[in-house]
Amino acid sequence: KNYLLEKSRIEIRVTLEGPYGNSAPIDKFENILFLAGGTGIPGPLSIAIDAARADKNHSKSITLVWALRNLNLIQIYKAELILLKDLMVNVQIYFTGEETKNIAVDGSEPIHPNHKEPLLLTSTSEVSTFHFGRPDMNNLIDSAIFSETSLLVVSCGSGPFVDKTREMTAMKILEYPEKFIDYVEDFQTW
Repeated sequence: KNYLLEKSRIEIRVTLEGPYGNSAPIDKFENILFLAGGTGIPGPLSIAIDAARADKNHSKSITLVWALRNLNLIQIYKAELILLKDLMVNVQIYFTGEETKNIAVDGSEPIHPNHKEPLLLTSTSEVSTFHFGRPDMNNLIDSAIFSETSLLVVSCGSGPFVDKTREMTAMKILEYPEKFIDYVEDFQTW
């Protein structure tokens, strides 16, 4: 980085990979729940934007849940999070990192980790509901199933995160045989 800043012009070889991810059958479901862990956000985020743009009448219920340990990632995806708000997507962010005395995101007012209520991140134009701790996958999937007849769960994150999401979705498929529930995994490996 410092070398590039010192030079006005350089030639350098770059390798570019991607795009990664799979498409999902978003048009076949009334309800879509995206569950992302940490840096596993790009695939679900992209599919959530596509789903919301395709849903011109806002007839679908679309929720994006993002669990992360590093709040700097919010700043990286700020434009996309604002776009999701404009597209009427419910975005929930769960901070799972080490508890610090007070946490501030992008110049917002500090949030005390002992606060148990969801908070709106004013720094991202009140885009996201913010929680401390891990998301309750069972409750999230149950809530998504409750009011609709069909649910698509899209998951991307670490191995254990994806494993837990897959396990919980499989349990809900057995628990609600009258509902049409599908699972898409956007797990990246090299």
